[in-house]
This record gives sequence, structure tokens and C-alpha cells, in this order.
Amino acid sequence: MSRLRRLGAAVIWMLLAILPAARASTTLLDQSELVPAGRGYSDSIFVPSAGEVSMSLTDLGFPAKFGSLQFDVSDGLGGSNSLLLVPLTPAGGVVSFAVSGPVTLYADVFTQPGQYDRGLYNLEATFQSSSAVPLPGSGALLAVCLSIVLLEFLIEGWRLRGAMPARGAAE
Repeated sequence: MSRLRRLGAAVIWMLLAILPAARASTTLLDQSELVPAGRGYSDSIFVPSAGEVSMSLTDLGFPAKFGSLQFDVSDGLGGSNSLLLVPLTPAGGVVSFAVSGPVTLYADVFTQPGQYDRGLYNLEATFQSSSAVPLPGSGALLAVCLSIVLLEFLIEGWRLRGAMPARGAAE
């Protein structure tokens, strides 16, 4: 490997070392439903840990748009112990909220007829954990990369002085 390539690889590793920790986003639910209008529908969504949940409801306009399409999100099936996390919200936007740990959420979708007595909607929920994806610490990775670069330069210097045989040379 040429000296320039080794130096380029070391620079790339150093840049990766100083980048912030990665956070993974996971799709919890992404489904489309063709349903009769004028009814309510419910989907359960399991959130695996603490983090942020983002949800969106989209009227796909097939065969025509709903007269009204709304959703809400709670942490139970109703009753006095259920906590409403997202109040009744019209379709078309994205709603984000935090959860403190593993929980099963319930998204309730409410439809009203438009031009036809049925329609198609899409409900999507994504999750981003509050903890970073485990990666090596940037300081430690930077130190390792700098050590590799220093070692390469030392080896190259020894070769130039004849203290060490060149790569691929017969001994």
C-alpha cells in the first residue's frame, strides 16, 4: 500500500473518530389500511426502551380523500388509568413524544366519509432510542489511529535507513 493511501486511510479513521455517536432510528409500524369510513381503528405499537416516538397519519386519497381523518395515542386501552400521550390530531403532520421505558402504545384512528364510504390511510411510527448505539469512544479511537500512523512512519523510516528489509524482499 502506498504511503499516500495509508495516510488517507488514517485521516478517514481520525475523522470518523471525532464524529458524534450514531443513533439508530427504528420503524415500529408502517402500514396502510383500506377501511370503511365512519369507524375507529386501533393499532398496538411496542416501544422497546426509553426514547422518542414519532408518528404520522397520511390520507392516501384512494379512491378519494376521507371527509375527516384523525388519530390519538395512549398507553392503554382506555379507562381511568390510561394516559393520553397525543390528543386527537388531524392527519398530515408528524407528532413526536418521549417515552421513559418499554411500553405498549395504542394508536386510535378515526375516519369520517368523504366522497366514498371507504378510504386508504397510512399510519407510521418510528422510534429513536435515547441511548447512543454502542461505538468505541472517539478519544480512544483517535489515539489508536494516531498510533497506527506513527508506527507506519517509524517503519518507513527504518526501511529508508536500511535497518529493516522492504516488504516482499527475500530475507
